Amino acid sequence: MKKGYFIISALAGLAISTSAFAAFVFNCPDSSKSYYYNASCHACPQGQEQGKDGACCSKETMCGDVCKCSSGMECDKNKNKCVKKLPTCSKSEYLAGSVCKACPENATCDGVNAVCNKGYVDVAKNIHGAVCKKVGTTCSKKQYVVNGKCVACPKLGTCDGENVKCPYGYTKDSKGYVKCNTKPQCSKKQYLVDTKCVACPKLGTCDGENVKCPNGYTKDSKGYVTCKVKQCQQGSHESIAWIKKHYKNCSSCREENIKAGACSKNKKAHKHYYCQCDC
Repeated sequence: MKKGYFIISALAGLAISTSAFAAFVFNCPDSSKSYYYNASCHACPQGQEQGKDGACCSKETMCGDVCKCSSGMECDKNKNKCVKKLPTCSKSEYLAGSVCKACPENATCDGVNAVCNKGYVDVAKNIHGAVCKKVGTTCSKKQYVVNGKCVACPKLGTCDGENVKCPYGYTKDSKGYVKCNTKPQCSKKQYLVDTKCVACPKLGTCDGENVKCPNGYTKDSKGYVTCKVKQCQQGSHESIAWIKKHYKNCSSCREENIKAGACSKNKKAHKHYYCQCDC
C-alpha cells in the first residue's frame, strides 16, 4: 500500500468516527429519556424524564415542558405553564389582584380572599379591592358610604347616597373618610379671589393665596388687584402739555406763579408746571 493512500484512508476513517461520536454525544436519543453531561448521555433516575431546562423530574411534577420555573414564577394549577408567583398575605389581609391589602370592615379574610360578613355585600365588585355594604341599607343623599356604612356628607361636599364630590379637591384618611378642601390650591404665580385662582397682576408678587404690590394697589369690588406703578412729581418751565408728552400716566397737574428773582433760570416773573407721573 502506498503511503499517500494510507494517510487518506486514515483521515477518512477519523472523520467518520468523529461524526458518529458527535451524533451520539450531542443528540441523545429521545427514547433513552437521558440528558447530556460530561461528554456522554446519562439516563434520568427511574420514573423521571428530562425537561427542556435540562433537569430531571417526574411527569406529574413537570410544568409544561420544564422541571423548574424561573425565579419569581410558579407552575399554574393545570401545570400548563409557569406564571408569576403571588405574594403570601397574612390572615388579616386578602389578595387584591397581586397586592396584599388589609381586611376591610365587615369582612373576614384568610390571606387570599375577603368574604363579607353575613348581612353585607361587596359593592366594589373588582379584583383591586373589596367594600362590604350592609344589605338593604339605603343611604340618604346627604350621606356617602365608607366600608359599608352610611356616613354624613363632609362640609362643602356633595353626596348621592354612595359617593362624595368636593369642589376644590379632598383628603381621605386610611379608613376612607373624606374631608373637602375649603379652597383651591393655587400655584405660586396666582392668588385667590373668593374661591378662584387668578393670575398674579403685573408688578405683583403672589404666593398662591395673596398678592403683594411694591408701590400700592387698587382692588375692585370683586377683589381683583391691580398694582400701581410708582409715581414722581415732574416739573417744567414749558407747559403741562410738555410734561405729559415726555412722561407716562401723568395726573394731578398744577401750575405755580413764580415771583421775579425767585428762579435761578429765569429772573423774571413766570409760571412753573407740575404733574404726578410714572417715575
